[in-house]
Amino acid sequence: MNISSETKIHDLLAAYPFLEDFLAGRNPRYKNLKNPLMRQTIGRVASLGQVAGIGGESIANLVEDLRGEIERRGREGFSAFAGKKYIDPIKQNRLKEIIQGIHRGEDLNKLKEQFAALSQGVTATEIADLEQSLMDEGMPEKEVRRLCDLHVAVFEDSLGATPVPDMPPGHPVHTFMLENRETEKIIARLTALMRECGDPPKHARLELEQDQFLRHLADLDKINIHYTRKENQLFPLLEKHGVTAPSRVMWAIHDDIRGLVKGAKRQLADRQFTEMAATLKDVLSQIGLMIYKEEHILFPMSLDVLSEEDWLVVRQGEAAIGYAWIKP
Repeated sequence: MNISSETKIHDLLAAYPFLEDFLAGRNPRYKNLKNPLMRQTIGRVASLGQVAGIGGESIANLVEDLRGEIERRGREGFSAFAGKKYIDPIKQNRLKEIIQGIHRGEDLNKLKEQFAALSQGVTATEIADLEQSLMDEGMPEKEVRRLCDLHVAVFEDSLGATPVPDMPPGHPVHTFMLENRETEKIIARLTALMRECGDPPKHARLELEQDQFLRHLADLDKINIHYTRKENQLFPLLEKHGVTAPSRVMWAIHDDIRGLVKGAKRQLADRQFTEMAATLKDVLSQIGLMIYKEEHILFPMSLDVLSEEDWLVVRQGEAAIGYAWIKP
């Protein structure tokens, strides 16, 4: 939100509710702003310039102090309401412009430079909130999904600096991450096997290793359990809190991965070894990116949003679905 002398006081307080107390405490003449009727009537037409006149002060000083308070709240990371994480709308709008630049096909290096120019990095919650905002404003889910890997690419330095969640054994996030470590072992085995078949892979060697590929693909297919638990245990709780974009986008990617694993198995059975190698390379890349997005975006954001009671609900329903490769 661009704050200027023309900004309506109603719009300002709608975007930054904590400024109501800030203004009332800053100047006794602003105490009427705490009156809901005043905000809904005069506040809709009164500009900051007019408010400054009422307060007998310079509009430049008022705007500077308002921006300073917004930045201070952003650094503290919490709003004065409901104890929820505060996302600075000014920063959010700048990040949204970067995301929209990605979707317009602008140069990624330039977009990274724009992001680096911001005073703070980006959090997992902000990434999720941005994608949610884009979808709420009408951007098709398929478009967000198509370019979500580029979103991560632009913000990867900041996301990479965010500590990966370290939860105690038995916590659903700990269990998900144990499964990710097992997934990485399977990816490593399949990658090594592909390397042994040459680059580009030789048809004869792929045929020779058919049984090994079949065994590892059957093992990889268990990732469906991991994704099903996310979809049925974690996503509904996020949606209960109004966070729908990550689940809608990730669920669609899960389906893409399921289809690729099934396709690779079918190609192997049909002795389409070259096609199988290409499909396998694609699916291993997508699974690796999903692990990154889980551990640097989904899980940190979920820990920020969900309560202890929510996590207990997630935990209680896990056994009915089962676990992939591990026993928590």
